[in-house]
Amino acid sequence: MANKDGRGPSIWDEFVHDDFANFADFCFKLYGDRVKNWMTFNEPRVVAAQGYDNGIFAPGRCTPHSEFGNCTEGDSTREPYIVAHNLILCHAAAVQRYRERYQRITVERDGVPIGPRANSYWLYIVPWGMYKAMTYIKDHYENPTVILSENGYSMDDPGNVTFPEGLHDTTRINFYKSYLLELKKAIDDGAKVVGYFAWSLLDNFEWRLGYTSRFGLVYVDYNNLKRYPKMSSYWFREMLRRKNN
Repeated sequence: MANKDGRGPSIWDEFVHDDFANFADFCFKLYGDRVKNWMTFNEPRVVAAQGYDNGIFAPGRCTPHSEFGNCTEGDSTREPYIVAHNLILCHAAAVQRYRERYQRITVERDGVPIGPRANSYWLYIVPWGMYKAMTYIKDHYENPTVILSENGYSMDDPGNVTFPEGLHDTTRINFYKSYLLELKKAIDDGAKVVGYFAWSLLDNFEWRLGYTSRFGLVYVDYNNLKRYPKMSSYWFREMLRRKNN
């Protein structure tokens, strides 16, 4: 888009370098514990050439009424090079910000899983994440009342875990122990958590994973729908019966 004074696209302005560095800083801070490799721009040549040379991409600028393209305004002999120059400067500003503030922290985490993976491909055991999430909400969102609607673990691997092994789910017990301890620590530090739901009471149909991922405290035989309490269900019952949690 052109500036109001008609000088050309706003990406010409030098302030955009700082803005992009601030945007990159936000991403580094928010996702740096999970992202190993970063890229600043996707297809920068396309942005410069097809946006400002032939104008077939946004913002559709090129020399009007010329061989370059069908545009109403622009300068194909100058703007693509100025845009490319500023893209490079924005990239450099983001790289500098990363090296100054985040590279050491990220390198220490590179290639190291944040925790053991559950049977579900997307789920890892990271108890400290419970404390971190609850205190983040407390500190950044004026400490609202929170009810945790789901927290659980899919340790069972149907086809590779026998029925007795499925009932002897000590890993799930350790999961709940560790997460609930972190949750209690967050509550002791002031987080207003008033409810917690274990996921789940029964083995069930897990969206695209179907019946291949069991989260339940109670084992379900899908052939006849009979239910068998797992060790975790007895642990959970005794934990809830305690007076001094």
